[in-house]
Amino acid sequence: MANFDVEKIIYNIIIIICFLFVANIFMYKVNEIYNTPGDSIVFRENWVFSHEGKTVYTGSTNNVILMEDRETFPAGIYQMTTDFVVINDFIDPVLVIPAMEGNGVRFSINDQVLAIFGDMQQGRSTRWNTSHIVKIPDGVLRKGRNKLLFETLSLYKLGMHSTPYITDNSRHSFQLFGLQFFSNYLILLIIGNIIALGFILILLGSHIGREGLSKTLLGVGLLILAAYMVDYQYIEFLPLDYVIFKKVVVSFSFFAPIFVLAGINLHMKNRIDIAGIVSMVLCFFAALYILTGPLDSVEHEVRYGKINWVYGLFLLDSLWLFFSQWEKKNSLVLLAGLTFTGVVMVHDIGAYHSAGGSILFFHYGINFLILSITITMVGDSVGFYSALKEERRKVELAHKKSMLDELTGAFNRRVIQKIDSQFSEHYSILLIDLDRFKDINDTYGHFCGDKILIAVVQVCKQLIREEDYCIRLGGDEFVLVLPHCREDGALILAEDLRYRIGNLQIHHEEKLVQCSCSIGVSEQEKENLTESLKSADKALYRAKILRDSISL
Repeated sequence: MANFDVEKIIYNIIIIICFLFVANIFMYKVNEIYNTPGDSIVFRENWVFSHEGKTVYTGSTNNVILMEDRETFPAGIYQMTTDFVVINDFIDPVLVIPAMEGNGVRFSINDQVLAIFGDMQQGRSTRWNTSHIVKIPDGVLRKGRNKLLFETLSLYKLGMHSTPYITDNSRHSFQLFGLQFFSNYLILLIIGNIIALGFILILLGSHIGREGLSKTLLGVGLLILAAYMVDYQYIEFLPLDYVIFKKVVVSFSFFAPIFVLAGINLHMKNRIDIAGIVSMVLCFFAALYILTGPLDSVEHEVRYGKINWVYGLFLLDSLWLFFSQWEKKNSLVLLAGLTFTGVVMVHDIGAYHSAGGSILFFHYGINFLILSITITMVGDSVGFYSALKEERRKVELAHKKSMLDELTGAFNRRVIQKIDSQFSEHYSILLIDLDRFKDINDTYGHFCGDKILIAVVQVCKQLIREEDYCIRLGGDEFVLVLPHCREDGALILAEDLRYRIGNLQIHHEEKLVQCSCSIGVSEQEKENLTESLKSADKALYRAKILRDSISL
C-alpha cells in the first residue's frame, strides 16, 4: 500500500479551504452591492406580469421564468406592474434595476416614460446582465399611491434576477456607482485585460519556440474567451439575429477552455493528463451541441441548461493539477485562480437552474483567473529572463577570463581578434618590450621576473584610459591600444611609461631589481590592428637597438 504524506495532504486541504473561503467572501461582498439600501422603496411583492391583457404571473420579484410553454408565455412584449406608496420626499430620486431579463425594456412611473433600453421591435439587443439607474424627473413621484410599469420584449426569459427599488442618489451614490461599475463597466475592463494578455502570451510563445506552445495555447484560449465575454456587455442593437449571436458566443465559452486547459496542462506538467483530455473533449462536444441547435431562443436556453455543468470540470481539473503540482510556487497562484473560477462556475450553474434571485459571478471569476495567469506568466518570464541573464553573465565572465592573462591581469592576444574591426578611425599603439629580461630571469629566477611583469602591467593600467587596451602578447612583450589618440599624445604616454618602468624597484631576496623598456610607437588610421602591429614592431626594432628608448 502506498505511503501517504500526511503533512502534504493537510497542507493541500488548508490551501483549498482558503481558496473556497476567499471565493465565497468575494461573492458575498459583491452581493451586498446589489442589496437595497434601508431607506428605499422596494418592489419585492405584488407584481403582475401580463401579455396582451392576459395575466401570466403574479408574485414577487427575483423570479425568472424560462418561457418553454409558448401557449402561456409567447415571445413578445410583457407588462410588469406593481403599485407603491410614497410617504417621504426624495431629493434626487432614481429607479434602480440591478438585473432583469429581456431584449428591450421601457420603464414608466404613473404613465410617464422614464427610459427605453435595447431593441423593443426585433429584440436584437443583449442586456440581461446590465444594471440600469434611471433618473426620475421632478413631479413624477407623488405622495400616496403610484404605479410602476416595466414593458419588456422577452424572447426566452421573463422576470428579474434582483429586486428593483427607488432610492435617493444623493445618499447612496457610492453604492450605485459600485453597482454600475461591477455589472456594466467592469466587463469592458475584463475584456480589455483578456485581449491584451492573450496577444502578449501569443507573442511570447511565438518567440520562445516549442517551450512557448503553452503560452500560445493560453493566448488563443483567452482571445476566444474575450469574444464570449461580449455576451455580458450591454449591446443595444446587434447586427444579426439575437439567437445566432447567442449560439456563437456561448459556443466560444466551451471552445475557450479547450485551449486554456491545454495551455495550463502543458505549462505545469509538459503534457496533457487524462483529466485534461476528458475535460477538453467534453467542452468540444458541448460547443457543437450548442451550435447545432435550432434557431430558437428557448431551445437554445434549454440546451445550454443541459450542458453548462461542463464548466464545473474547470474546478475538478484545477484541483487535480493542484494536488499534482502543489510544490511549485508559481503554479500555486495559477491554481488559486483556477479554483476561484471553478467555485464561481459551480455557483453560477446552480443560480442558472434556480428561479432567479441570485447574481451571476462568472465574469468576476474570469477576471480573477486572468489576474492569476498574468502573475504566473510574469513570474515565469521574470524567472526565465533572470536565469538567462545570469547564464549570459557567466558566459561573458568566462569569455572575459579566457581573454585575460592569468599572471598579470592584462588582456592576452585573443582579444586582438575581437577588437580588430573596432578601429575604423585613427588610433595609436605602443609596443613595449623589456630590455634584457632574459638576463633577469637567468640571474634572479622566474619568480622575480613574474613580479616585474605584474608591476609593469600595473603601471600601464594606471596611465591608460578606460577605453584603452593593455595586452600581453607573450613573454615580456606588451602592446597598448589607444583609440582616438594622436601620435603626440602617444609619445607623451610612451615617455611617461619608459620613465616609470625604468624607476621600478622590485624587492627580491633583500635585493632591488630594476629593468628598462623599449617602446615602438605607431599612429594608424583605417588600418586593422594586425597590420598596425607590424608597423609598431619595426619601430620597436629600432628602439631595441638603443634600448631604454622610444622610436616611431
